[in-house]
Parts: sequence; C-alpha cells; structure tokens
Amino acid sequence: MLEVPAPHEPGSPSPSAGSKPRPRGPLPETVLEALSGSGGSLEATCALLDTVFETRMLQVFEVVRAVRAQAAAEPLGAPDDAWAYLEAAQRAEPGAVRGLFLHPQTGLWAAQLLRRLAEPTSDASDAGRPPLWVEAGYLSQLAVSAMLRANLEGTLTVPLRKGTVVLPGLGRLRLGSSAADWDRAVADVHDGRIMLRHGNVTVPVPADPTAQTDAWEPTRILRVEAKGGAVSIGIGVEVDDLGPWGFGDGADPVDRLDTPAAARWQRTLQGAWSVLVRDHFETAPAIGFGVLTVMPLPRAEYLRPRSASTSDAFGCVLMSEPEGWDEESRAVQAAVTLVHEMRHSLLNGLLALTPLVEDHDGLFHAPWRDDPRPLTGILHGAYSFSAVTRFWREQLTRETASTPEHLLAAFEFALWHRQTSQVAGRLAANLHLAPQGRSLVAGLRRDLASWDMRDVPEAAARMAALAARFHASGWRAHHTRVDPALASAYADAWEAGGPASPQGTYLSRISPDPQACGLDALGYAARHLIVSSALHQQGRPAPADPDDLHAADVALLSGDEEAVDLYAYELAEPGARPAAWAGLGLALQERGRPQDAPAAAALLDRPELALSVAELLRRRRGRMPIPLALARWMTDAGPRA
Repeated sequence: MLEVPAPHEPGSPSPSAGSKPRPRGPLPETVLEALSGSGGSLEATCALLDTVFETRMLQVFEVVRAVRAQAAAEPLGAPDDAWAYLEAAQRAEPGAVRGLFLHPQTGLWAAQLLRRLAEPTSDASDAGRPPLWVEAGYLSQLAVSAMLRANLEGTLTVPLRKGTVVLPGLGRLRLGSSAADWDRAVADVHDGRIMLRHGNVTVPVPADPTAQTDAWEPTRILRVEAKGGAVSIGIGVEVDDLGPWGFGDGADPVDRLDTPAAARWQRTLQGAWSVLVRDHFETAPAIGFGVLTVMPLPRAEYLRPRSASTSDAFGCVLMSEPEGWDEESRAVQAAVTLVHEMRHSLLNGLLALTPLVEDHDGLFHAPWRDDPRPLTGILHGAYSFSAVTRFWREQLTRETASTPEHLLAAFEFALWHRQTSQVAGRLAANLHLAPQGRSLVAGLRRDLASWDMRDVPEAAARMAALAARFHASGWRAHHTRVDPALASAYADAWEAGGPASPQGTYLSRISPDPQACGLDALGYAARHLIVSSALHQQGRPAPADPDDLHAADVALLSGDEEAVDLYAYELAEPGARPAAWAGLGLALQERGRPQDAPAAAALLDRPELALSVAELLRRRRGRMPIPLALARWMTDAGPRA
C-alpha cells in the first residue's frame, strides 16, 4: 500500500518535500506474463490499478507543489489545507481516498492541469479556458468529497463554474444563477452533511447523495448483474456525464443524460455485461473491475460505433450508444467496445511502468485507423485488436450458423485476425521495440497463430480479405507521395503517346493527408451486406442502407463485374476518393482476366503513382484520363493506344 505521511493540521505549514508519496517497485513477472496475451487477467488488472493509484498520488502531489509555486490557486488560497484534508482522509478511510484518486476525472484534471502549468504564461494561451484558479481548485472539490466519505469535518473554498460545483463521486450542485462564469463558494462539511454557501444562498447536498433534487444531480452508477454458469457477478460502472473535465486538453465534458437516455444506457450495460459473463467468462471479471467510468456519446452510425480511451484516465471509456438491428446486437457491440478500450487502458498502465518501444519518429499503416500512426500507436492497436479478435472468435463458436449474428462474427473474426496478425508480424521485425515490447508482441502472435480459421464461411473470409486490402492500398493512396519528377515523366510519356518507361528507381515517402477518411468503407459496406442479407433470408426487417455506401464498393463485395466500371466512373469525376484507385485494382483482380493482372497488381501495390499521374494530367489538360486506360498503360511496355 502507498505510504502517505501523517497529516498536518489545516492552516499549518505546507507539506514538505519529504511528504511526497513513495511508489512501489516494478510489476511481478507473473503479471507481466498475464499482460502479454490477448485475454484478460483479473490479477494483472488489480496490479495495474494499484500502480495507477500510486502514480495518481504522485501527480496530485506535483499539482500541489506547482500550484503553490505559481500561486495558481488565488483567489481560493494556497492548496495546503485541501492537501491536509486529503491526508487526514487517507488515514481515516484509505478506501475512500483510493476511489477518488483512481477516478478518471482526477486523472484528467491532474494531467491537463500539469500540462497547463508547464506552458509559458500568456493571455493568448488562456483564451477560452477557465481561469487557472478554477482548475486548480478541483483539489478542494476532491478534498470535500474525501471529508464526507471519511466522516471528517471542515471548511474549504471551492470554485464555481456558472453557478455549479461538482463534488467528485457524489454529484453536481447548482447554487442558482451567478453573476460571473467563475466564482467561489464555501463548502462546510459537518455532521455527515455538506452545505455550500455563496453570498446569502446556502444549499445542502441531500443527506442521501444518491437522491435527486432541483439543485442536486447525483452521480449515476449503473449496477448490473449477470450469470455465467452457476456464478452470478455484479458490477457498478459510473456514468461520467457531470464533468467538469473533458476527454482531452480543452475538450468540453459530455452532456448530462436525460432520463430516457440514462435508461437506455442501463439496458446497454446490462446487455453488454450479460454477453461478457455468458460468453467470455474468463475475461469478464477483469473488464468489470477495470472499467471505472463510461463517458456516453450519442448514437453513432449503424454498425460503426465510436469509442476512445486516454492515458490520462485509466478505466474511462468514451463510447457512443450502440446502434444495431436488435437488443442483442447492440449488447454485443457494447461488449466488444468495452473489451477494446479496456485493453488500451491496460497497455497505458503498462507503458507508464516500463518502456515497450524505443524512441522512434517513424509513421506506419494501422489497419484500424485513417491516419498514419507512430510505433507506440501501432503497438496499442495490435494489443487492443488481439482481444477484439479473441472476442469475435468466441462469438463465432457460440452463434447459430447462418444467422446475422454468426455471419457478422465470422467476418469480424476473419478481418481482425488478418489485420492484427499482419501488424504483429511487422512489429516483431521492428528493431525499435524494447525487450518487454518484444515479449508482449510474441505473446500476441502465439495467441493469433493458435486460432483456427476453418469455421469462417468462405464468403465472410473473402469479404474480410477485400476489406483489408482496400484499407492498406487506400492508405497508400492517401498518405504516400511519389517523386514529382517521376510522375512528370509518366505524364510526359502519356501525352506523347509513347510507352510508360521512365528511368530510375521507384521511391515514395509518407506524407500524411489530414483529409483522409473512410478507409474502412469496404468493411463498413460488408457489415451492411452481411447483416441485411441474413435478416432478409430469415424474413426479418433490415435497416435501410445508409446514404454513404458507395455503389462500386457494394458491387465489388457482391462479386459483380460492373464494379470495374463503377470505380472507373467514380475516378473520372472531380472529388473522387483516392482509395477508389485501390478499389479499381481489387475489382480488376476479382474479375480475373489475365490481361488485367499487371494493372490490378500495380494499383494495389502503388496506387499513389496512378493517383499522382492522373492528377498531374488533369491539371495539364483540364480533364482526367480514362482511369482503366491509364492503369493498363502504366504496366504495359508498348505505346499508348
């Protein structure tokens, strides 16, 4: 357990350097081994939570020192009294302080405030942000909550944000309209109650802090229970919809859920937990113990959920309300999202303790992102999607054959097995992994290699292969650039009517395209086709196809030879997707004509070359060349017809 020094009396001299919390040593080997696989370990999760608590104590201590040094808490006064109350609460009720310090909002606050305190002071940098003293004052808000939980008494000044104050883990109190966006109130903790005073207005927190009043919005805890075999497991997850901290620097907190939305999220978590306990019993306890809060987002696109996690807030999952074709599909979608984001939290916790990668500024293709990612990001993705692959493998074995649930699970398993295996293989060959990173990747590769693909129907495997190649080649079209001189030589040869035979070695470089989006378009379309077809075969209604499905993508997935012409038409129009060159290559490959094989291979291996030459010719001539003719000419030694 973390050693925290004996408290000093509020108002006495500030904590000395000697009162800095002291962390423990490295994780045991058994925990490191457990973290190296694709599953979930309750022991490893608990060990990481211990280290997060220790790190968080150190962070808060550094906040106190920095705030004091910069007098950043004025006009609230120095942070010493708040720190003293936290120390006293730690001695009286250690679990109360542990819960508050582990709370993701505490991590968001400490990390964001420390970054702000390290910035050069300027009016411009503070524009649009709360005053520094308001952000520093969250320490007092933490202390007030700790005092109540530890049955202590005292008084602290806390900041008001537009007439409200959040008491971490308890709720949000509204003291009525305030003349200023940023103000102060006095919090009195006495006899097990909290009273907030602002001028002539005094508002109490209810004796039961879970009860809602006109002035008090309690923290929502979603409590769910599910049975796996003969064992029933219950958990509670906080809905983080009070803030005051958003998911990143300068981000707004999510909006408070209304009553119907809160009820839907209760059903969502109950469904997700039932799926995890029923179908993934070995990993469910670790997820239930490690997911501390959910930041709810509105519903996203059908079959395209949004989610994120952050190294600032272990156990916080930012996720959209799932959208599926029925309650069970929404539950499965929520369950895999929790699996996915919990893995990011685990790796963030591990990265805080031991280096997994060496310094390296390269960027790489991540088959789950539109943008190029650094090596740490690639490792994050492989670590997370290995667990996602495991999840869909288990779902595949449990769903009834030919149902939409079974066919979708087959596609997801095939896609993520292919993508994650390729990335893990490239990671294993990368010279910039640290020793512990190599051990981690080796464990992931062992799991991925052990999973049998024979249960995947041929149609699902084909769609997964197409979606994977479309993403990889589409990524090249967006993010790699050819030598301008080479593109110019090709364009000159085209205009001269001669053969495509420029001299020199083909070279390309990564140049991130900030406009890149929708590289998962083929996977997105595949999910719609799989689910809609299976639902129709069962005589069940299927949701309407979204407007952003591309006809060429649907034709390619459906095995329709018209896909070649549809991609060619798309590429001939202004504003065509760069990734459509990859689509054209896949369509030619699927059509299977021997004379098109060289063009198909070139478009898939080097789509950026065709894109660069076509754009150059468009600028010179005012119109696009015929895409299929250009692709064939670029791989033919003869003159242009």
